[in-house]
Amino acid sequence: MTALSQLALVAPDWISAEETIRRTGWTERWLRAKAASGEVISREAPRTSGRTQREYLLSSLPRTAAPSQPATILPMAPLGPLFSGISAVSSYPVLLKDPEAQQQAAERNATIQPLIDFAADPRAFLHLRLPDGRPLDSQARLTEWILEQRNDGLTARTLQRWLARYRQGGFPALADRIRRDKGQSRWFARNRKAALLAAYLWLGDVDTRGDSVKLRGSRQSVSVIWQQIRAQAETLGLDPNDLPSYETVRAFLPQAVSPAISALAREGKRAYRERMAPYLIRGYTDVYANQIWVGDLMIHDREVANDVFTDQPLGAPVRVVLSAFMDYRSRKIVGASWAWFGGSSAINATILRAVIDFGPPDLFYVDNGKDYKKVAKGAASGFTFSRMGWEQIAPIEETGFIARIGAGVTHCIPRHPQSKGIERFFRTEHTGYDSLGANYTSGTPFTRPEATEEAMSRHRWLMKRGRVAESGHMPASTFILGCLQWISDYNNHPHTGEGMDGASPNQVFADNPNPNQKPAPDFTALALLMAEYKRCKVDSCGVRLNKRRYTPQPEDRQAWASMHHLNESEILVAYDAHDPEHAVACDLDGRPLAWLVAQAFTRFAPNDADVQAEIGQSMELRRGLEKATRLTIAAIAGEARAAGARNGEEMLFSRLQLPSNTSPVITQRKPRLRPNHNAVAPRTATQIAADILEDLK
Repeated sequence: MTALSQLALVAPDWISAEETIRRTGWTERWLRAKAASGEVISREAPRTSGRTQREYLLSSLPRTAAPSQPATILPMAPLGPLFSGISAVSSYPVLLKDPEAQQQAAERNATIQPLIDFAADPRAFLHLRLPDGRPLDSQARLTEWILEQRNDGLTARTLQRWLARYRQGGFPALADRIRRDKGQSRWFARNRKAALLAAYLWLGDVDTRGDSVKLRGSRQSVSVIWQQIRAQAETLGLDPNDLPSYETVRAFLPQAVSPAISALAREGKRAYRERMAPYLIRGYTDVYANQIWVGDLMIHDREVANDVFTDQPLGAPVRVVLSAFMDYRSRKIVGASWAWFGGSSAINATILRAVIDFGPPDLFYVDNGKDYKKVAKGAASGFTFSRMGWEQIAPIEETGFIARIGAGVTHCIPRHPQSKGIERFFRTEHTGYDSLGANYTSGTPFTRPEATEEAMSRHRWLMKRGRVAESGHMPASTFILGCLQWISDYNNHPHTGEGMDGASPNQVFADNPNPNQKPAPDFTALALLMAEYKRCKVDSCGVRLNKRRYTPQPEDRQAWASMHHLNESEILVAYDAHDPEHAVACDLDGRPLAWLVAQAFTRFAPNDADVQAEIGQSMELRRGLEKATRLTIAAIAGEARAAGARNGEEMLFSRLQLPSNTSPVITQRKPRLRPNHNAVAPRTATQIAADILEDLK
């Protein structure tokens, strides 16, 4: 088992044949038949003494064979990315993608079929005779008969080897085995120090000061790494006539370092968590429309000229802030308002408009910002709001707007944008509306169009001279009216999200009314006032297949390690169209990697103990994978350092011959001495004597 496959093993994943028979009630012969057909996944157990035993994957057995007690999850261990790859459940493939391999397996299967049939019913071959008249009453004689029939140089030993492989791995095992070094660099396998240096420079150094491991990604390019390997060839013990080419280094790094490790080291924690870490998916059909509203603030990626905000100069450049609330069930934007900057007043205005149009929801789902906490002050947590009545609202100075309309509130996980569905709407708005016209800022100066930079500079130059009317900036009022129309089109456009079935948000909102919908409060109350196979790409440790998302079982940490290693890579997913609850992840050569299950939706019940436990388990898994990745990067850096690796800066300064006197290369002029016009003349003897006489009086 490789170092990578040692990630968080689960004790009861693999069980012996005796234990499997006890749990399933099968016979030993039926168990072997299930394993041969691929219905049950098996492997050779680590040999301690005696003959080799087989183990069977518990998650591939029927559900009735599962243990009643929960599995004990061991802590995460560091990953091992170099020369290890991922740990396949079986050394044989379960799918044959290559037509030549398929034909080869079929020919060999036809050859050994008599031996398979003989094991099932030996009497069926007694009517056949060898040339010397002996009956085929044993496997040895049947083997001899097959060889005489073929007469092509095939040996009995080869025939027995094919039969053993068939019994161990089924039909696909009859094809030639996959090369053990497939997908690996032979040059770097021979020169491990060079491989460690390449991975170290690619991932960057680590800061081990304190109690935690902090990554310091250097973002070195392949070209720089290639040059460093050649520059440090003597230190690495490399043959000058056997140095790697640039293409060898370029092909090696993606093979040795998984995308998950590269993302954390080179792009940072946020990119890793958004693209690599597993996450929960929530259900939408277990709530009614207008029952939950999800709210947030967003800054538009377009600069406009102010003509609506009276507290700012006319024509001032601004990126207006959108405050929006989206109905959780239908994705309908129920309320929107714009402000010069975000704040509780903008949120209150949005809620007020939405409540007037649709009535109050049962629950608000918002983030942990101080503005939302102010708006939610005094509101009940979760769905416990139903115990409150209008007459029980606390005094206005002790409550926020949400409490005043009798709704509950739940705050999302801090710094976790995946937990708020409205974030996806904001991304759609940025690309679907903000980017349509001129002065698109793109949200970051690094990707801002050059024309926008010029327009922004020109607008500010004209504003200083009182000539704002000559600027080409769109007025804020026009921009906001256009966005209102875009939101109206969005609410009427077909949606393909979970639970939408291609209907528009307006249709879903109208078709799923809340039977306990509260009417909009009157204006007096308002005044007080979210077996086939398919090639799939691994995303966040899971795959999407037939509109469903599949992930390993929560306790199967070995499977999570394999899927984590394959993030942003393509795999084969084997599945039964009549059993959508399960699937098997295989590599592109057909070797099984992990048992997958359809990911269940997390109920929208934040205060429910089971939901809290599910969220806690997911967060523990995320933290474990991230910690294991960090430890792997640290291990690579430590081993590379121990082997004598140096980074680019250290190599540069080791070659420099710095002069002891730097004055010849310093060109900064000395400051010119100037007279001090504020200097005060010293006191005269007469002034000093007068002060003494004054003190003696």
